[in-house]
Amino acid sequence: MTEEDLLEKVKVAIAEEYSKYKAIGKEVSLIDFLRVKCVQGNEKLYKAYEQMKDLSGDARKETNEKYDEALKKLDIYCDLLKALGFYDCLYIDENGKKTKGCLRNDQPNWFCRVCPSQKRYWEDEIMA
Repeated sequence: MTEEDLLEKVKVAIAEEYSKYKAIGKEVSLIDFLRVKCVQGNEKLYKAYEQMKDLSGDARKETNEKYDEALKKLDIYCDLLKALGFYDCLYIDENGKKTKGCLRNDQPNWFCRVCPSQKRYWEDEIMA
């Protein structure tokens, strides 16, 4: 699948899923919708990465390919967030407090796979 094909596929999927939200009466902005998708994607990719560590051979290769495609889709979600003007950490709550670290938190081997933030929070974590 080419990058253009993947981009088109993701755009269509986002539009369809966002339309379903609107149709069932969920009032959510496109930015909030994409932000939630990015957070969910980060979590899914973290879990997939943890499972991949125990695989080898063809199973590892196949899983790596699926992981790479999912990461590309997540990158597109993140790029769309930036295109809509969202440039902050995905894990900042309504009080302006980070709820999850970029590189460190309660989950071993955690790191954000995508981040729209212009501020490099991860640098602060490294220097701490």
